Amino acid sequence: MEHHLLGTSLSLLLVMFLFSSILVTSHFPFGRSKQAYTHSNVSCIESERQAFLQFRNGLIDESNHLSSWIGEDCCSWEVFDGEIPRHLGNLSCLRHLELGGVTPSLTWNRLTTKDLDWIVGLSSLEGLILSEVNFTSLSSHELGESNFNNYTIPPWLHNLTGLHNLGLSSNHLSDPIHGLSEQMTSLVYLDLGENRFDASTLMSLCNVSSLNYLDLSFNDMQGSIPSEIGQLSKLQVLDISSNSLTGVLSEDHFAKLGELKSLNLSENLFTLNVSSWWVPPFQLREIMMSSIKVGPLFPVWLRTQKEVQSLEMQNAGISDSIPNWFGVLCYEIYIVDFSNNNLTWNPLEFKQMKKSPPMVILQA
Repeated sequence: MEHHLLGTSLSLLLVMFLFSSILVTSHFPFGRSKQAYTHSNVSCIESERQAFLQFRNGLIDESNHLSSWIGEDCCSWEVFDGEIPRHLGNLSCLRHLELGGVTPSLTWNRLTTKDLDWIVGLSSLEGLILSEVNFTSLSSHELGESNFNNYTIPPWLHNLTGLHNLGLSSNHLSDPIHGLSEQMTSLVYLDLGENRFDASTLMSLCNVSSLNYLDLSFNDMQGSIPSEIGQLSKLQVLDISSNSLTGVLSEDHFAKLGELKSLNLSENLFTLNVSSWWVPPFQLREIMMSSIKVGPLFPVWLRTQKEVQSLEMQNAGISDSIPNWFGVLCYEIYIVDFSNNNLTWNPLEFKQMKKSPPMVILQA
C-alpha cells in the first residue's frame, strides 16, 4: 500500500484535489499548525508539490492559512490540524480516504474526530485508512463504551460494502468483525495490525477470498491457526507475527497460497511441521519465521524458493548442519539471519560465492 511521504493532512488535501470538481468557496475547515515536518530523510516530491499548488490556486483562502505554501521545499510548508469536518461525507465520488498517520515517527498528525457517521455518505468509497487517528473524544454513545480501548466496530462501517482497502491499525480495536468480513466481499487490502483482535477474527477472514494483503500482527490472537487460511488463493502478503498462536502449522495451511510473496509468522508459539519432500505452492520473497519452532531439522523446502530476498529464522529451534545447496540459494538474498540456532556449516560454501549478501548471520 503506497503512502504519501508528506503525512496525513496533506494526503487528505491531495485526495480532495483529485476531486476538485467540487466547488470550494468557504474557509478551509482545518486550523493551521505551526509545526512542520522536518525529518532529514524526507524530500519534497515535485509532482506532489505541483498538485498542492494547483489545489491551493483553486481555493478562496480568506484566512491566509496557505501563506506558507511557497518555495521548492513542500516538506517545510505548514500543515493542518483540528477536527475532521463532517462535510467530507458529501464527497459522494470520493474513492480513497486516508486520515491516518504515515509512520509512527510523525508527531504532527493532530487530526481528531467526535463523530464518523458521515463516512456512510461516501457511497463510492473503495479505500479507507484510519490508522492512528485520535478518537479519544468520541462519546460513549458513538463507541458503545466511553473508553477508546474498548472501542467496537461502528455500525456505519458495515454499510461500506464496496471497500477494497481498509486500514484500521493501531486503534486498540477488540470487537469481533465476523459480520463485517461477511459483508465486505470485495476487500483486497486489510490492515488490522496493533489491535486486540482474537483468533476468531482470523477464522472469519478465511472466508474473504478476495484478500491479497492481510496484516493481523501485534494482536491478542491465541489458539491454533485455522487450516482454512490456506484457501485464500489471492493472498500475496500475510503477517500474523507477534501474537500467541499455538498448535501445528502444516502443509494444509498453505495449500492454495500460490500467489504468496511475503510471509511473516514470527514471534508465535506454534510449530511448522511439513514433510522433507514438501514443495510449497508459492515462491516467497520475504520469509520471516523467527521465534517459532521450525526445527530441529534444517528446512529442506527452502531449496525450492528461487526468489527469496530476505530470510529470517532466528531462534527457530534448528539443530542441524547447513546443506551445501544453501550457499547457492543465498547468492541473491539480501538478508540471511539464522542466529540463535544450533547450526554447523562449511565456511567454504560461502567464501566461494562470487558475491556475498549484505548480511549473513548463521550463529549468534
